[in-house]
Amino acid sequence: IKAVDNGRPQKSSTCRLHIEWIPKPEPSSSLLAFDESVFSFTVMESDPVAHMVGVITMETVDTPVWFEITGGNSDHRFDVDKASGTLVVARPLNTEQKSNYNLTLEATDGTRTTSTQAARGCVRVCMSERGQREGALRSAFGNSSPRPEASACRPD
Repeated sequence: IKAVDNGRPQKSSTCRLHIEWIPKPEPSSSLLAFDESVFSFTVMESDPVAHMVGVITMETVDTPVWFEITGGNSDHRFDVDKASGTLVVARPLNTEQKSNYNLTLEATDGTRTTSTQAARGCVRVCMSERGQREGALRSAFGNSSPRPEASACRPD
C-alpha cells in the first residue's frame, strides 16, 4: 500500500499488508449461545481508555467467533475485541452525562449469528464515581461501606 500527499515536494509512505483468507466454516446444526443471558460489569469513571471492563463469553463452539457492539453505544465509550470478546473503555467516561449502558453485542462464526438482544439479555455496564471506589475498597477489607454492584444499575 502506498500513500502520497499533494505537497511540494510530494511525500509518500509505503507498507505491506498481509491478508489471510479464513475459510467459511461448515454450517452447524448447533446454535451459538452466550454463557450468560446478562453480563454485568462495573467500571469507575476514572478508569482509563483501554481499561478492560470484562469478557463476553460463549458456550463451547468449535469455530472462531467474532464479536461486535451493535447497540447502546451511540457515544462510542466502549469497544470489544473482535476475536476475544474483551470489552474495553474506548473513550473517557463521564457519569454526569451517562451512568450506565445496556449494550447489545452480536457474535458470529460466519454462518451463524446471535445477539444478546435475541437471547433476551444484554451487557450492562454501570459506572461509579471516583469516591465510590474508596467505599468499595473499604467494603472489601471488612468495613461496612457497601460495594456498588452491577445490579444497582438503573435502566436508561
